[in-house]
Amino acid sequence: MRTMPIIVLLVFSTVAASAQQPAPNQPIELPEIIVQGKSRVDIPGGAKIAPARPPLLSAALLDSLNPIEKIPLPGLPESAWPIYQQPFTTWPGWLSAQIGNYLTPQVAGGYSLGVGGYVLDLNGAVEHSNGWLPNADYTSIDLGAMSSYVAPEQFIFFGGSTTVVDANLRHRQYRLFAVDSAPSRSTTAIRAGVATDGEYEDLQYQGRLLWSTQSLTTDLRPSVSDNHLEGWAEVLQHFTSFDLGASADVRLRGFADRSYPYTALLARAAYESDHLMASARVGPQWATATGGDSRFGLSVLAEVDVFASPDFTLEAHAGTGLRPLSVGDMLAENPYLSDSAVIDVPYDVFAVGGSLLWHPSTRLTASVGIDLRRTDRDLVWIAASPGLFEPTYRSTTVMQIGADVRWLISSADVLVADLLMTNATVDDAESQTYLPSVRAALTYERSWSDAFRTQATIVYVGDRFADLTNAVVLSGFIDLRLQASYSISQRLDITAQARNLLGSTMVIWDGYRERGIFITGGILWKF
Repeated sequence: MRTMPIIVLLVFSTVAASAQQPAPNQPIELPEIIVQGKSRVDIPGGAKIAPARPPLLSAALLDSLNPIEKIPLPGLPESAWPIYQQPFTTWPGWLSAQIGNYLTPQVAGGYSLGVGGYVLDLNGAVEHSNGWLPNADYTSIDLGAMSSYVAPEQFIFFGGSTTVVDANLRHRQYRLFAVDSAPSRSTTAIRAGVATDGEYEDLQYQGRLLWSTQSLTTDLRPSVSDNHLEGWAEVLQHFTSFDLGASADVRLRGFADRSYPYTALLARAAYESDHLMASARVGPQWATATGGDSRFGLSVLAEVDVFASPDFTLEAHAGTGLRPLSVGDMLAENPYLSDSAVIDVPYDVFAVGGSLLWHPSTRLTASVGIDLRRTDRDLVWIAASPGLFEPTYRSTTVMQIGADVRWLISSADVLVADLLMTNATVDDAESQTYLPSVRAALTYERSWSDAFRTQATIVYVGDRFADLTNAVVLSGFIDLRLQASYSISQRLDITAQARNLLGSTMVIWDGYRERGIFITGGILWKF
């Protein structure tokens, strides 16, 4: 065998090399080693391996990479529209003077100034007319002042709260010209109040205190007055997604030496999320009519707003409870109120309703809604002594359907439309008095240039009944109104207005015919 001589030769060479050791700093020469055996080392060579098909991805993994809810591409930036209006400038004061037919002058003005941390706003208006019919002359005076104050943050509890103090005077001198003798009548209302609104940590508080007196004087009898001292307060505790609170409403009132107070204590809860806002109020109520009758009720009001989508909002409400009235409310609606009227408290057995608001963009909104209520002791107007009206209180059922549209057609054109249809019935009688079955209005505003602006409005009021037997019908009418203004400079405008341009016969209260075509012109000075 040839293997043995080779091994002997290797051993001899190793021994000879060991005898000849090199110098200490010289490199060591290692011998070559030959390994021989029968084992086979399996080392992959350069052969190419065919690629395998990758495994399929799962449905969950695919959804994570390609979500079902697609994100729309961002829209292109909107191009700026030309806006025909003057650069906005704030003027602390203004003064207007106008004169119209029937020899009707009017002067109005206002001024705002800051004193310390207070902002004081003053305003006033005086108007007089010789009247469009014999004895239809009148004079009106309005004066007002309002001061607002924001407390500094260093106040522990009231820091950042806003306090508003206001006072006003309203005087009306006119005649009951539906009567041949045309007795003179005057009403004078004085009002002063203070209100505050603020927050302390998560606690929100609001409060109001009001004093008012209103006198009613005619040539027929001595003056009578309506006096009020009212207070209202509410506290609301904020939590993460809901609020809890309570309120108290106390009104001490008297008319012609007869008191008719009202009190309510209510608890409140509210909830808000990204797609829902809901609130509820509940609590006892008690009141007294001027005739001495006591009225009690449980006030319940629930409201909910659902943001169904970016384009639609749903609103619904339901409630029951007392609905207090005042002499001031009645005089604002009917200036020919009898000075011997009885004041009672209507009670809504139920009041439900809802609306759908469509708001596809900031330039267009439209809504439609319906309200239905059943009321005991509801206010119904009837004729009293000649030229006067008084409230009577009956059970009524009222259904109203309303719709409105607000459309910004362009930067210079705005269209507004409103519609209200009413069906009101009275127990033991026919339809409710002085409520039109249809009321509609359409307004179009146009800015022709930076200086010239116009507005056109057409109002339709349907037929109304003036008595509970529905024997007296007040015809419907159309009121066409135009308004225009032209800016001579930033400080001075020329204005013009026209009402009832069609010359319609307009009767709001039986026996009292409103003005025919009425046109005024004047100036507005800002300083």
